[in-house]
Amino acid sequence: AGLRQVATLGILVSIIPILESKGVGRQAAANLTGVMFGINFFSRLILGYLGDRWSKSYILTGSMLLEAIGFIALFYGDWNGTGIILIMLFVLFEGFGDGAGIIVWAALGDFYGRDRFASLRGYITFSHSWALVASPVFAGWAFDHFGNFDWPLGLAVVFAVAASLCFVLTKRPPQLTQDGPDPAAEPEVSA
Repeated sequence: AGLRQVATLGILVSIIPILESKGVGRQAAANLTGVMFGINFFSRLILGYLGDRWSKSYILTGSMLLEAIGFIALFYGDWNGTGIILIMLFVLFEGFGDGAGIIVWAALGDFYGRDRFASLRGYITFSHSWALVASPVFAGWAFDHFGNFDWPLGLAVVFAVAASLCFVLTKRPPQLTQDGPDPAAEPEVSA
């Protein structure tokens, strides 16, 4: 979950300046961002439905690879000539891929149950909160020092691919069993 967030958050927080650095006007960048989040809305509905029917780890793997391809498209895209197609591919792939975020928490509930969900979500969120703050700051720092967003986009690709590898390797953990009798069961009475 943390790698997935680190891959996307720094880019999404800075998406308007990133698109502007690619030659997109501010209003067009805002429009493209709106389209991307509109796609994201429908993606959440579709992927949420599919998450109850297909392997959640495969959905998450595919979505992260889709986002990685989107980041590569944004890295090479610009608002001139055929570069526009790459920008549009980013909008489509990021909008659709990021919608799988709802599957992460559904998988956590499936794997560990509702009794542990809140505690685990708290631990997981706490464990990567520093990165959620650092990734947008890094994107701004990189632009200030290098005049572009190449480093944040390149690292987003690396983190997205790493997250996809983690998701494909994620398997349902074995169920823990107790040794001995069930403590909730009624004691046997001998006659």
